Amino acid sequence: MIWNDDVLYIHVPKTGGMSLTEMLEAHLPGTVFSSSPEGHGSGSARVRHVHGLRHERLHEARRILARHGRNLDDFAAVIAVIRNPYDLEVSRFFHITTHFMDQKIHNTELIRKFGFEAFFDQSNFYGLNPPAIHQFYTDRRRTLTNMRLLRYEHLALDIERTVFPYLGGARPQLPHVNATRRIPWQDMMTEAVEVSIYDRFHWIFAQGLYPRYQPSRFPTRKEVEERIAALSRPDAGASAEANPQ
Repeated sequence: MIWNDDVLYIHVPKTGGMSLTEMLEAHLPGTVFSSSPEGHGSGSARVRHVHGLRHERLHEARRILARHGRNLDDFAAVIAVIRNPYDLEVSRFFHITTHFMDQKIHNTELIRKFGFEAFFDQSNFYGLNPPAIHQFYTDRRRTLTNMRLLRYEHLALDIERTVFPYLGGARPQLPHVNATRRIPWQDMMTEAVEVSIYDRFHWIFAQGLYPRYQPSRFPTRKEVEERIAALSRPDAGASAEANPQ
């Protein structure tokens, strides 16, 4: 998470956060605080690094802010990005399979031993299973009046509308950081995967933020396994993420 006098940014995993972090650390005016694990700070002299998780949920952010004499309600805007859960989880799957050595053992072992469907059903989402995704957007189920949600699907436009007014006149381009090579999320949606994601991220669907995926036909597990295997071929038809990660 990052904050200055006016803005608090909550870094929800796999929603363009590293790109937004780079932008905010460079362009937020005044004193800028940024939380990250030890040794993972940006190194910028203008940023005061605070020991933390980087991906603080709102109740965790509240505790850190209290040590600095701040609270969630005194910011002009609390900003977080929200992303279609199907797309988010497929992105996370390919990020983990690309960076096996950097991941927690539980998630990598799920994929290696039991395959992709087990990952979507049982993986830890940054420490929690089920993911408790609502904790990034609500504080103990309370919706903040100053919360501003940016849609990942049109992130650059939402940043222009919501973030630029707090950048002191700067209008930087969003850097493209941490993109993952992958296949479209729809091509991963076996019926079992869809049910797992819908159940685990039900809060997002219950809020009406995204519709449930209901295709006329789900791909089979074998079809998805073949698509994943084909991704490693030099002539594979996959592409990098359209948006930053």
